Amino acid sequence: MHMVRQLKSGGHLNILRYNVIGSCGEIRMYGHVSFYFNYMLRQATYTRITVPLNEWHHLCLTWSYDTRTTKSYYNGKLVTSDTTPHNTKLRVGGTIVIGQNLKGNAFEANFWGQVFSFGGELYELNIFSKQLTDEEISGMYES
Repeated sequence: MHMVRQLKSGGHLNILRYNVIGSCGEIRMYGHVSFYFNYMLRQATYTRITVPLNEWHHLCLTWSYDTRTTKSYYNGKLVTSDTTPHNTKLRVGGTIVIGQNLKGNAFEANFWGQVFSFGGELYELNIFSKQLTDEEISGMYES
């Protein structure tokens, strides 16, 4: 993820989600007015930061299978680090959904009054095949 500007507040606003059959979210990134929430392989992480509306923010979520480490960054700085369960792999064959909630394990959008829909803008969304370093993420924010 690169830059996010949240224009509405409310419930857990889905920024990005990766679902596979049988799992209601291998990866989830939510926005809220009082925190950003990341969920990686059944391990939840809350950033507990105040998120001003209508301002651009840099968000990044990384994960390494080798170290089992998930890291969340806000504006180029590491804000949380956690460990995923042992021998847990990211399942393949799923679907990436941007800005919408899904109905449980289905690949169907849940428009539940738009409560969980992300209201904002994304700029330079990136997905990498490796875990970026602290320096790389800081550099992305600074550029």
